[in-house]
Amino acid sequence: MRVMQKIEFQGKSSPNDSPNDLDYDVVVVGGSIAGASVALMLAQRDANLRVLVIENQETLGRRVGESTVELSTYFFTRVLGLTRYLNETQINKQGFRFWFMNDDAQCMSTSTEMGGKYLSRVGSFQIDREEVDAEIMRRGVERGVELWRPARVRKFDLKEGGTQTLTVKVDGEEREIRCRWVVDATGRQAALARHRDTLRPVDGHPNASVWARFRGTLDFDSPELMAEHPALMRGFFGTRNTATNHLIGDGWWAWIIPLKNGDTSIGVTWDKRYFEWPRQGKNGESGTLTEQLVSVVNSHPVGRRVIRDAEWIEGDIHILKNLSYVSDGFAGDGFTQVGDAAGFIDPFYSMGLDAMAMTAMLSVDLILAQQSGQCIQDMLVKHNTVLRNTYDRWNQAIYRNKYAYMGDFELMRAAFLNDIGLYYFGLVMPPYRSGGATLKDGMFHGKIAQPFFWYIRWVNRRLAAMGTVRRQRGTFGRKNAKHRMLIPGFAFDSGLAKTCLKVVWLMFKLELTEGWRSWRPAKEKGEKTPDANENTTPS
Repeated sequence: MRVMQKIEFQGKSSPNDSPNDLDYDVVVVGGSIAGASVALMLAQRDANLRVLVIENQETLGRRVGESTVELSTYFFTRVLGLTRYLNETQINKQGFRFWFMNDDAQCMSTSTEMGGKYLSRVGSFQIDREEVDAEIMRRGVERGVELWRPARVRKFDLKEGGTQTLTVKVDGEEREIRCRWVVDATGRQAALARHRDTLRPVDGHPNASVWARFRGTLDFDSPELMAEHPALMRGFFGTRNTATNHLIGDGWWAWIIPLKNGDTSIGVTWDKRYFEWPRQGKNGESGTLTEQLVSVVNSHPVGRRVIRDAEWIEGDIHILKNLSYVSDGFAGDGFTQVGDAAGFIDPFYSMGLDAMAMTAMLSVDLILAQQSGQCIQDMLVKHNTVLRNTYDRWNQAIYRNKYAYMGDFELMRAAFLNDIGLYYFGLVMPPYRSGGATLKDGMFHGKIAQPFFWYIRWVNRRLAAMGTVRRQRGTFGRKNAKHRMLIPGFAFDSGLAKTCLKVVWLMFKLELTEGWRSWRPAKEKGEKTPDANENTTPS
């Protein structure tokens, strides 16, 4: 490591070397989890590649994306080799848990609960991104990756199939760097997508998010809480506190994610068509963003209990007004976009790191193929097609109009079993059984996957239509109090088939008892459809 004034150069050389030494095979712009993962994989697979990472922050801070799920966990453990590190330094996650509310739900024991009955059988983690991002980068540097920070790319000059030129401000002056490949890992800045004017909002999903971190939040497994609500102990044999607990409201939801040092990440995401963010704080007066966040969390009986004795970590409050976006093109011959720089839809189900893993592995394959002398034109077509289908179909099948019914336990129960059951069957099980190459197949891409896409999309659409009718009839959320659904969990066995069959039965009953009310399209009845309000350009 060499330190020159404020800038830190780690690796084999520094900008003090001659200009000819400033040419690299790959320059990764952004050193957080996506960029660090790409750099580490390149170093693992070809030690002769000259890889430079440019990071604009002197030290990496905390970020959202603090919860892995089973697919991204495979990537971190079996592809990057972080199994021991994650087990020793981060929190083993105990799946998802959902808490619903209505006027009859006045406390935790009367809020309808949905989640696992036992400990999770397939691993995942609650991660402190500041620590994990830094660890992945440290491993890359150990393998010869160069790291410049703080440094900032001021200009891109991209040439398909040729030399890419970057103008970088470093150590108070601008320098030119020439390379064959540029990897955009700048997250929501999406530097290349903005440079190429390919960034667009995700159709029909106008969502936003506010989050902060707290100290002293509720321990879901404390003896005091069990004594306060003994009903929570009956029939439950797992751990609630290290799960990702979700507070579910009408048109909004909140995550509660415990971190290793005792802090807790709490954030609210909402669909602007169904929920209006409050402008008031305490006592109904105009409040700060933190007070507004607290007021939303306090509107839920479980949320009130979670933060009753908690303290907000001053300065740790964030907002994203336009959350979902995607790039029209993900790669060309000489550049590629990974992680949030390629797109983002919704934090629900914590699948953002799954997309990061897919884009990173596809990009590494693309770069290594070109570096080995292969013609990559067909690979480029497949790369862009796979990711375009992944983001579009992911949105249609899982997220589009989900907030229309998310706040109703009966409807969300069917969606949860369907979404997670088929996620395990179609996405999680293949890599664990056949190897990590299946991560590069994308989501709902290919002829085999299309029937599953059509089915999941149909279930999502039907539940959204039923949610709209329930609102009109005043029955929305009628079972959001005094019910529990504790499931044995998900694993790679016959239980997945049983779960999928249960969804078929639930959907049959819903269609028979009330679904027929929404068989006629809303537009024919002169009603406003959920997609009437489109998103705006992300900021």
